[in-house]
Amino acid sequence: MRWTVGVVVLLESVRFAFSSSAAHFLARAGAPQTWEEFATANPDLLSWKDSILNKYYRAETLTSALAKSTFLFPDKL
Repeated sequence: MRWTVGVVVLLESVRFAFSSSAAHFLARAGAPQTWEEFATANPDLLSWKDSILNKYYRAETLTSALAKSTFLFPDKL
């Protein structure tokens, strides 16, 4: 699946990784959080430059044609 917003293409791997990570951190919080609490506790989900994805994916993987069309498992462990 490929989503476009203006000229920005959201890669399937990026979409899946961020939404899964957000769900994971919300569940681990143990209680409902406000947006401000969530953002403070998880800054690496809200920053593209220092993104959580950089810990688990090589840059070449995230920019690949395959990552645009399907979810790829992390390749940097």
